[in-house]
Amino acid sequence: MSLSFATASTATYQSVDPAYKNYLRIHTSMTMLMLIGFAIIAWLLPWPLPTWIPFTAIALLLMLWLILLMFWVSRRYAVTQYAVGEDFISYRVGALWHKEVAVTFNRLQHTELARGPIERWLGISRLLLHGRWAGG
Repeated sequence: MSLSFATASTATYQSVDPAYKNYLRIHTSMTMLMLIGFAIIAWLLPWPLPTWIPFTAIALLLMLWLILLMFWVSRRYAVTQYAVGEDFISYRVGALWHKEVAVTFNRLQHTELARGPIERWLGISRLLLHGRWAGG
């Protein structure tokens, strides 16, 4: 049985849980805070660096953090969708670059639900699909 792209693209896609947007905010913030922490450590260590380099790095990271929280999170949430058809499951993901994957049920070997501590706290989880396909 083969799945045509037209079948997957005309499926009725559903948005993911709104808590996913909070997950993206928290995950992005944790990553950016870690990078800002490294820049602060570089500033505090007695290296022969000009003081403007760590300050510039911190300012750029703060601007990037703001841009990610304001634009990337909402765009990523708007694009992330899934559809379950009669014989396939499909999902879309992306912010700037979009990816759409459709898999027929006969190609699936098994599925898993994955939940990290933040996802458990927000009441969401990720569905992992494992199957017989190239690059999968």
